[in-house]
Amino acid sequence: AISRMAHRRLGLTATLIRDRVGDLWGQADLVSPNFLGTNWSFVHRYCDAKPGKFGGLDVSGRSNEEELKKRLAKIVHVVSREEMARKLPPKRRQLVYLSKTDQVRPAGFSAEMKRAARNGVHALFEMRLLEAASRKRHWITETVADAVDAGQKVCVFTGRRKDCEALAKLIGKKLKDAPLWTGHGGDSTQYRDGIVAEYAAHEGAAAFVGTTDAFGESIDGLQNTDLVVFGLLPWTPGQITQAEGRFSRHGSNRSVLIMYTIAQGTVDESVADVLLNKLQAVEAVLDDKESGEVASTLAGDQDEDSIIASILAASAGL
Repeated sequence: AISRMAHRRLGLTATLIRDRVGDLWGQADLVSPNFLGTNWSFVHRYCDAKPGKFGGLDVSGRSNEEELKKRLAKIVHVVSREEMARKLPPKRRQLVYLSKTDQVRPAGFSAEMKRAARNGVHALFEMRLLEAASRKRHWITETVADAVDAGQKVCVFTGRRKDCEALAKLIGKKLKDAPLWTGHGGDSTQYRDGIVAEYAAHEGAAAFVGTTDAFGESIDGLQNTDLVVFGLLPWTPGQITQAEGRFSRHGSNRSVLIMYTIAQGTVDESVADVLLNKLQAVEAVLDDKESGEVASTLAGDQDEDSIIASILAASAGL
């Protein structure tokens, strides 16, 4: 109602499509009321809307993309990553696909899986996420310890509090003299702000372990990080671009390498497929190069030669 009374409207956002193409309508309708019609007409025209499996509408698809891009061009201006990050240090991404031989077989999950199965599909899926995370902890711990020993500042983001606590405990045992900060959504805002400030002020080697939900958005102070490891993938393009934005932003003075870890043969692969499809949709509708580059990384398009080439190019630029 306020939007419709305003004579001028300006919308600013870092993530125009947070999850799916349908996210566009609400923002566009605030900035330019009725420009894209009703939500009903929008999802049928551009989200391939169809009856949902359990009722309602399934609006997870996409359709008529080129037409939508042309219409959006009249009201949307996208600041490219190149323009935004022109004065920022280089950012690189790497997919770490852990084969079964690189994983640690977790103990005690068999009984927990059976209990979870009795509590429904959501409980079982949650347990499978934790099981996948546990398989990667040894590799993540060793990688963080090696990087810290080499004098780097390292951040680890994961999706669950239990995994955050377990990783912090293992990493803490490995670190020698370097400090470690850890937190998640169960900690107070004051505590979380405090550990981010301490990490930001520390200039030497250090480690920070947290959950993506708690530290992946609206946080300033993590940008001077050398290595970022995602233990569990975020669910949506919005989460992933916001989380990456913590490490490549104004004030950064270090080149950062972002690693996405996936454990072969686990639910990790299914989550990566869902996220990949969403990122490709964002890239297609908005010509969002950033989402496309993350999608390319998750798809494994960056082979060893291209990774080496990007490192050499970044070094030459410095």
